[in-house]
Amino acid sequence: MLTFTRRRVRVTALLVSSFFVWANLAQAASTIVINEIGAYETTDHEWIEIYNMSSEEVDITGWKFWENDTNHGLNESQGDLIIEPGEYAIIAQKADIFLTDHSGFNGTIIDSSWGTLKESGEEVGLKDNDGKVVELFTYIEAPNFSLERKDPLLADYTPSNWQEHADSNTVGEQNSNYLLSEPIEEPEDPKAPEDNSTPLEEEISPESNGSKPKILPPQPGEIVISEFVSDPSDGEEEWVELYSLYDYPIDLAGWAIEEGSGAKTKLAGTLGAYTYFVVEKLKGNLNNKGDIIILKDPQEKIIFELTYGEWDDGNVKDNGPVASDPFSVARIKHATQRRQDKNNYQITATPTKGQANYITKPEEKPSQPEANPPLAETRSESSQPTTTPAVLRPIQYPPLQISEFLPDPEGNDHELEFIELFNPNTTTVSLIDWQLDDAEGGSRPFKIATGEIEALSYKVFFAPTTRLTLNNNGDSVRLFNPSSELVDLIEYDKLDTGIAISKIDNAIQQTSTPTPGQPNVITENIEIDESLDFTQAVTSEADAFTAGDKILTIGIVTVPPGILGSKIMYINGLQVYMHKADWPKIDLGDEIQVQGEISIVQNGTRIKLKGKEAIGVISSNGLIEPNLVEVIDIEENLLSQLISISGEVVESKKGTFWVDDETGEIRVVIKSTTNITQQPEVGDMVSITGIVDKTRSGFRLLPRSNDDIVISQVLGEEYAEEISSAEKTISLKKIAHGIGNFFKSLWQRIFN
Repeated sequence: MLTFTRRRVRVTALLVSSFFVWANLAQAASTIVINEIGAYETTDHEWIEIYNMSSEEVDITGWKFWENDTNHGLNESQGDLIIEPGEYAIIAQKADIFLTDHSGFNGTIIDSSWGTLKESGEEVGLKDNDGKVVELFTYIEAPNFSLERKDPLLADYTPSNWQEHADSNTVGEQNSNYLLSEPIEEPEDPKAPEDNSTPLEEEISPESNGSKPKILPPQPGEIVISEFVSDPSDGEEEWVELYSLYDYPIDLAGWAIEEGSGAKTKLAGTLGAYTYFVVEKLKGNLNNKGDIIILKDPQEKIIFELTYGEWDDGNVKDNGPVASDPFSVARIKHATQRRQDKNNYQITATPTKGQANYITKPEEKPSQPEANPPLAETRSESSQPTTTPAVLRPIQYPPLQISEFLPDPEGNDHELEFIELFNPNTTTVSLIDWQLDDAEGGSRPFKIATGEIEALSYKVFFAPTTRLTLNNNGDSVRLFNPSSELVDLIEYDKLDTGIAISKIDNAIQQTSTPTPGQPNVITENIEIDESLDFTQAVTSEADAFTAGDKILTIGIVTVPPGILGSKIMYINGLQVYMHKADWPKIDLGDEIQVQGEISIVQNGTRIKLKGKEAIGVISSNGLIEPNLVEVIDIEENLLSQLISISGEVVESKKGTFWVDDETGEIRVVIKSTTNITQQPEVGDMVSITGIVDKTRSGFRLLPRSNDDIVISQVLGEEYAEEISSAEKTISLKKIAHGIGNFFKSLWQRIFN
């Protein structure tokens, strides 16, 4: 059964010939796949091509490219992060270099950064904005030309589905070896549950040659109990920490932890591959003198169990130790899968809830503890766990950032200098053994001995605590994780007194308003260098120039940076682009002067800036009113313009809806960066303000905030009620006529 949805009517038609295509598509639940790999290119010129093989657009804002055991951020460079159906997009190691190498490429380019892609093959993948793995695999060798995927619907990463291009690449185009696999002609079970598995939940058997994925759930020993506290400090709770040795994310719905009394704690959420998961608020109690902890999957299969203390399981001598307040029991680095809890677990004076285990004896100070994540084991051919250890992945600490620092305060440097950290994660992160330092060979590093930083929060360290001296004439600030890996580095030259270095949206800027412990504020206007050879023009004349022309123009901000993308803003119907995203403070309604180079992209003409020095703020509060237009009049001349339309919502789904004003329909797209929460429903009468944009699917309207979406009437109220002078009365006759036309169109679509 294939279901078409259009406007207010849902029609189900039996299309036997189309079923087999959809059955084959169901093999790969992920709609975005890695489709081509340019590892053969030299460093800084490498790229990855992704492909949206679904019939729906996919917003990849917040996604990560996984390579070398590192999450690499994705930022729009050309186009946006909404990948259209059937669209190829490029993740470039350096977007500006890629655009130079492929000057004729006008598709979506996403800027990222990594060391180098190995021509011999390595593990790469994609993660969504929740950190869940979308696709993960090790690609095969391709030393001379690009590596192309034959069938994007197959989760097959062998040479049968991936081949090296004969003499070049097909970047942004259909692969030269493209060939969909034969449809799987199996009867459909209408009562079968929807298959929500991802390619990472599928294991390819040697016999299948990639054509029939086989789901193999976690086996005993692939999820372990990594650490637990049975005797918490006053005011604290017992907790159990799990660690996954399984290669794919696991939905914990239906899983449970059971203790000796039989009390079960039901689990919920997702346990990522090689990550930790903490269970608190346990049902029952873990006995301080001894107990058993059992992890069961939804089929009541025991995946892991351990006993500690006096619990009698027939061999008390083999039980793990008992930890008293405030210590925990942690799994050691070289633990085996045999039931030897006495040897596999130790008491530690350094509980590390949700992070890699640190084993320190209670009488010792944790000066330089060794990180001890549980060791992964391999699976034998019979799919039963063995005791053969596999290679460990590096410990993945949650990322923290240097958010702000003040080297030369107005007052005593030794008291008022500060360094501020920011936690961009959605969970609290322990700060134990993280280090702050200035330039190499300068002050002695400051190691944080205690404390944590809450989710999306700031933590400030003043000079009397760190004993770091930030030089007024230039220095650097460095942040290291507990494995002594450099996580963040900001270098600076001589600064004026009272000027802080702040980071906003990964852009490093100077500010005269330090805000320790609070969101950063940038207060500085940039002077324009008028000595450069630029042609002065008004924004409306931008289309008359050609790519590469240098112009200087003045306009009023209709969309500030960061609203519709981190690297773009809009002034008077002109998109302004900056690859560095190094924006000064710019607000809606500011009158600004910009100087840059004209570039032509799919969605029109834009001016490209080198940096914040190309922008100067002239004045504020010069808001522009949108032009009220009809959909039929939206053409190329309105690209990047701020307009307003009014009409009826005729289709709506998360993040997108269609408005019909009786002259035509236009799609309204809500970008995640706008933080818009309103979602009109079918039948609502609305007025929408936004920027006119264009993709391969046609024109669309991009609202900037909740204020740009006004719902004025809901279908079902009196049709004769007049909404506004810009809106018309909805006629039942016209609605019936529209539904009739829809059925006529659908009938032709199915049977012609």
